[in-house]
Amino acid sequence: MMLPLMLLGASMLVFFAIRMLPGDPARLMAGPQAPGSVVESIRARMGLDRPLLVQYGSFLAGVARGDLGDSIRSRNPVTQELARAFPFTARLVLLSYSFAVLIGVTAGIAAAIRQGTWLDTVVMVVAIIGASTANFWIALMAMDVFSVQL
Repeated sequence: MMLPLMLLGASMLVFFAIRMLPGDPARLMAGPQAPGSVVESIRARMGLDRPLLVQYGSFLAGVARGDLGDSIRSRNPVTQELARAFPFTARLVLLSYSFAVLIGVTAGIAAAIRQGTWLDTVVMVVAIIGASTANFWIALMAMDVFSVQL
């Protein structure tokens, strides 16, 4: 029931936040040396010359049709870029969840067998810290450790 409203709110937040960022997508696509006429034609083709609410309505209509637009970097359709990245993301999710379940279940069984010992306390403290720490912060720290430090 609330899912459509949440998706609409999230899309509005992201759409308008991106529009507030400095820079011009048309200039980025045209290149820094492109003449103003080329930038204006790209801006018109992308609909960036229209009012913000009209742009948002066009964006929602495109999303409803499954058209997420074109990537500014690669100029390929965004759906094509997402389809290309999906297998890697799915593999990463499957591996990380398998790893988390294996460690979590093993630690939980060990803590249950050794109730009241130091092992039970350590597993409980680690579980509470893990559950109360923001996931994005854990992800940032993991990226730092595994990609920069190691």
